[in-house]
Formats: sequence, C-alpha cells, structure tokens
Amino acid sequence: MTKNEFVLTYTYGLDGNETVPFDKFVALLEHLASRGCGATEELAPDAASEAVTIGTGTGFAVLTPANDANDIIHLPKIADVLLGHKIFGVCTATGCEIRVHPDDDDDVALNNNHVTANEAALAAGASFMVMKVSETAWILHNYSNAGALTSPTPD
Repeated sequence: MTKNEFVLTYTYGLDGNETVPFDKFVALLEHLASRGCGATEELAPDAASEAVTIGTGTGFAVLTPANDANDIIHLPKIADVLLGHKIFGVCTATGCEIRVHPDDDDDVALNNNHVTANEAALAAGASFMVMKVSETAWILHNYSNAGALTSPTPD
C-alpha cells in the first residue's frame, strides 16, 4: 500500500474538521499490527511436537526456550502477513531454532532453504530480524551479543 492509498483508506470522507470514526481508528490499528509494528510477544519455544508460532501482528518476540537449544519457534504463515513484514526479537536463554510455519512446508524458503524440518539456529543472547521478501521467502539475519551479523543457513 502506498502512502497515498494508506491516507485515503483511513481518512476517506473526512475533511479534517471532525474526529476519526472509531471503526476507522480500529482499522488503522489492525493494519499497523499486521505490518509487524505490533506489541512485544513473549514466547517459550518447545520441543518439535509442541512448537510455538510467532503471532502475525508481533513486532518484537522475546524467546525463552523451555528446554534447550533444540526447542523450536515457527514463523507466522507467510500468506497471513504483507510483503516487507518484519519481526525483530531476541533469544534470551539457551538458544533455539527457528523454522517457517508448518503449513508453508516445501513452498516457502527461509534463507533459501525450502524444508520446514530444517531450522536456523539462534544463539543464546542473540537478536534477530526476519523479513518477508516475497510470497515464498523469508530472510533471516542473526546478530550475536557482540553485534556480529550472520545469515544462518537452516540445516
């Protein structure tokens, strides 16, 4: 959505002299949340059979693995977020693994890997940024606690 389309969507019919109707304000907030500008979500990645998914409106995810570095977090379904959607986050404890959503198996790539059984490792204390770059691809950047940037390859 362009800037002009955005403005017209949420101000259509308003001449600047009245308050914004409640329904337009709610639609604006929902739109911002769906763009990854949402609130912080605290999640506890778990074993593969109990994997947790980052919410579609999450802007920042705080990941605290329940067990160890083999615990898994899934990205939102790619069809549920807009192009350019970004999720920032940090893995606070032992580290964990990040995968695409199970429904996106073999259709969506994470750093050019198309298999959901493969995951990218996030180190303890590391932060990350993941961005939807196409209808079939996420790009993941991982930042060490010293600030070094990597693009982990799921394995």
